[in-house]
Amino acid sequence: MLIGFFFGACSKDDNNPTNPTTPNSFQELNVAPTFDWSTSSELSLNIQGLPTVNPINRTLVILDQEGRVVHKETWQMSASGVVNLNLPAYMSEITVRYGAIEKVVAIESNGTASFSFIPTVVDDTE
Repeated sequence: MLIGFFFGACSKDDNNPTNPTTPNSFQELNVAPTFDWSTSSELSLNIQGLPTVNPINRTLVILDQEGRVVHKETWQMSASGVVNLNLPAYMSEITVRYGAIEKVVAIESNGTASFSFIPTVVDDTE
């Protein structure tokens, strides 16, 4: 009975093609027309400015999930605008630094993210 189990486990797999071929080039690949080949995606980071009495200029630094700098520029705190980036498609969040302000920002499914200079206040009294 044990021998039958071993031989039964070695049965032919009918789901495999009888004559598989290995393509020699990308042109020979049979790929669905809806397949997305891109490994990167466009991100529009919307920045909401914060009005200030005096102009405040700092370096705006954007980091990917691994902590690598993907963008850096001088930004005036009172300015609103959009920063367009090309990031790996698997990224789900970025980190934005501006002086002492640092926020982790989620990337939405539509390829946008939003950043505000208003710091997040945490109530430590509870």
